[in-house]
Amino acid sequence: MGGNKIGAERSSRGRADALGRNSLLGEYCTIGCNDRIDIGRDVMISQAVSIRDTDHTHARTDIAMKEQGITTAAVTIGDDVWIGQRTILKGVTIGRGAIIAAGAVVIRDVDAFAIVGGVPGRVVGTRTVAGETQTEGAKIATN
Repeated sequence: MGGNKIGAERSSRGRADALGRNSLLGEYCTIGCNDRIDIGRDVMISQAVSIRDTDHTHARTDIAMKEQGITTAAVTIGDDVWIGQRTILKGVTIGRGAIIAAGAVVIRDVDAFAIVGGVPGRVVGTRTVAGETQTEGAKIATN
């Protein structure tokens, strides 16, 4: 499997997800895929992470939510990303070298080398490259 390691009790449904070489999924991860989820190379995904590309539609009150359908948007996780326990939601791209702290709920794109934590996820720091802090452009999208 390309050097990938997948922990016990992992569940995935929907279309096949792209899992990059040397990436790993910890125990009790869930990948809910109705559109597309791409996971880059050398990605570390902790235990009990939920990655989903789908939400239920709920705008109408005269119809049960489960009858209103779904909306989907692809999730892309770049190379060399570390994701701690919790959730990545639809339409998100996580840039190369980013770190997602345990407990974070990521609802917006994350730039390369950003460190994101909290609910909802926000940039709490940046990684360094060759001794220089990567601060320029390290943000989480605001829309």
